[in-house]
Amino acid sequence: IRSDQPAMRTCGQGQFGVHHAGLDDREALSFEGRHMSYAELDISANRLGHYLESIGIGADDHVAMHMRNSLEFVEGLIGTLKVRAVPVNINFRYTAAELEYLYSNSDSTVLFVDPEFCPVVAEVLPTLTVMKHAVVIGEVPAEFAAACEAATGGNPLLLRALVLLPLGELDDLTVDRQAGPGVALGLLAAGLGAPVP
Repeated sequence: IRSDQPAMRTCGQGQFGVHHAGLDDREALSFEGRHMSYAELDISANRLGHYLESIGIGADDHVAMHMRNSLEFVEGLIGTLKVRAVPVNINFRYTAAELEYLYSNSDSTVLFVDPEFCPVVAEVLPTLTVMKHAVVIGEVPAEFAAACEAATGGNPLLLRALVLLPLGELDDLTVDRQAGPGVALGLLAAGLGAPVP
């Protein structure tokens, strides 16, 4: 299915907000003792959608999701769909060789990854030619940040390690050879939670 087809356009143009109208305070997600209302989910997905747009991700771009089931997985999925990008689900049991094939063959330019999978992802980073950004859901392991920096080959925009905190608060830990790691991009600027157009 291409994203310019009507069914995908509807989902991608922020219609999630319309579908939950009147349900803002009702529980949308519950997982392992954590809960999220429809309004919180929409705000969080919008923030992630705006972040994706800020790094040039949009219609028909592929976003690999190497994560376990979680609230963050759903946030990432909806945020990806809001910018009409294509989510690519990656099984967390894959080996490095399988991941290299999947990441490359799917033409994924962004990777959402749980910290526990960073070591196996770090093994394949140097071989990936299309992947431009890594979004770590939680604390970024120091070894993974170093692997991202080593894989950049001098291109400061090639890979980023980013932390997605609960309810979509973004803390950027950009790996940039020119400015150095830890450069904040100020992603929580006013309007970041606004609907993705």
